[in-house]
Amino acid sequence: MSADLDWILIESGSDLGEAMERIEASSWIGFDLEADSLHSYPERVCLIQIGCESGQLLIDSLAVKDLEPLFSTLADRELIIHSCDYDLRLLAKSFSFKPSRVFDTKEAARILGMRQFGLSALTQEFLDVELEKSGQKADWSQRPLKPSLLDYARKDVAYLYELKQILSRELIRLGRIGWHSQTCERILHAYSRVEEGDPETVWRIKGYHKLNRLGLAVLRKMWAWREQEAVRLNRPPFFVLPHRKMIEIADAASQKLPWQDEIPRKFPARRRAGLIAAVQEGMRTRLADRPRRNAGTGRRNRIPKGERMFSFDALREHRDKVAEQLDMDPTVIASRSELEDLASNWEEGARQLMEWQFQLISGIADGADPGLNGKHHGDDPLT
Repeated sequence: MSADLDWILIESGSDLGEAMERIEASSWIGFDLEADSLHSYPERVCLIQIGCESGQLLIDSLAVKDLEPLFSTLADRELIIHSCDYDLRLLAKSFSFKPSRVFDTKEAARILGMRQFGLSALTQEFLDVELEKSGQKADWSQRPLKPSLLDYARKDVAYLYELKQILSRELIRLGRIGWHSQTCERILHAYSRVEEGDPETVWRIKGYHKLNRLGLAVLRKMWAWREQEAVRLNRPPFFVLPHRKMIEIADAASQKLPWQDEIPRKFPARRRAGLIAAVQEGMRTRLADRPRRNAGTGRRNRIPKGERMFSFDALREHRDKVAEQLDMDPTVIASRSELEDLASNWEEGARQLMEWQFQLISGIADGADPGLNGKHHGDDPLT
């Protein structure tokens, strides 16, 4: 265990005791983690950062094998995290851990209407502190960790409590603290569970809509091959073959064009042979077994256009008006897909929204003023 000023690097299980004492004595907990997602596959959590009143605790999760004491201590604490969805996913997947409460500083900034909500942007705006970004693409699995990376890691949690205090005061002033609480609860519920990918959708990468059914069959086989190759190489899938190139190969193959010309020239012979075999297998897929382009629920078509309660355009116009009045990004109130759900089936779509989002959107149903500073209109039109 090495210490310098207000931070400690914990590299063995025997050193966890001091970390537990500091966490238990602190009235607040900042949290972050670093993984090797850009360098390994599957990804691993390499470092866990804890901010507390006595400083920062950097826990080497590759060296400390038993982290159960840490998560037991954190179990009933609120964790202050910036952009917590990724962290929650990894905590659930790697440690089967779900925090009881989170305060997401990124979501607080978005609800306040800030357009720049990265951690460095917030520390610059509110604390006049400029954070380095050099560690964002670092290989956190390398040991020993460089001093510059340790400094980067500890600063990621050093300012979270101050930011929470500032953002909370502003949320309360604008009457939006409840909005933020609901948002954090929703994120916590959505991302603190491990779900197996749907075999009918997991391979549908960006650009798949341009492919015909044969092209989709080829893409599905290529995706499965790439997953196996990524695990074999212990490298992220994009390192094996980028999404864009997969779409180009599948499209050329389905059009009976010279698709092998699309394979990168520097592909190793073994990898090239595996890819060719995957494409050829996909091209042999029977017509009845080829995927269809639209695997979704067809939101816009569930209810005939003439029977919809409100059109998508009317909902979007209302949302944008409310967002302008509240000085917020419209997508914070409702995303395009959420508006499509409402346009297709009002009651079903409403259940997908948080209460505060629905209160703002549903002003179109009763003609009420959407309200400013978090003050909502009257009754829920669905009740």
